[in-house]
Amino acid sequence: SKVGGASEMAFLRAEAERLGLVLVATAQSYSSLAAAAKGTVLEGQKIRDVFSRVSEASMVLGLSTEQTQGALKALEQSLSKGTVASEELRGQLSERIPGSFSIAARAMGVTTAALQDLLEAGKVDSVEFLVKFGEELERTFGSGLAAALESPRAQLNRLKNDIAEVQAVLGAGFLQGFLSGIAGLRGALTDQE
Repeated sequence: SKVGGASEMAFLRAEAERLGLVLVATAQSYSSLAAAAKGTVLEGQKIRDVFSRVSEASMVLGLSTEQTQGALKALEQSLSKGTVASEELRGQLSERIPGSFSIAARAMGVTTAALQDLLEAGKVDSVEFLVKFGEELERTFGSGLAAALESPRAQLNRLKNDIAEVQAVLGAGFLQGFLSGIAGLRGALTDQE
């Protein structure tokens, strides 16, 4: 629905500003994750919470936009399958978020060995896992969030978002015209020499 789309965009803009995330990449990752959550109990606010907690952890850890997208993609794949696979958790997620496997075990209230057994048996429900994993990420990295939000990277990403917004408002045509005008002026000045 149009209203849903507008409120999702408002949520993403607010999160990009709060966390200092690149808006375009953030919107792409979120829309894929939200699409995977459709028809599950995560649809709506719960998937927003998971997304925010992963994004917060990524800022605290100083992950690149690509690393954050990769972590969210692993969660999206788990959600699409209905169960968490060892490959997503041990591979894709752990490569991007250091300590993911231990964090996941704490989230599920089991040892890492027991978690491995559950994964191999296909007994880790992705919906339950995403909620608990998000909450554990918040417990693990929450104390470092305030400093991360003031980091140079977060500030630079906010500036990039502002520039993108200005371009969107003025339109690419305006920008092209402006640049052509400058090029024409430079050409005219060069001809005068």
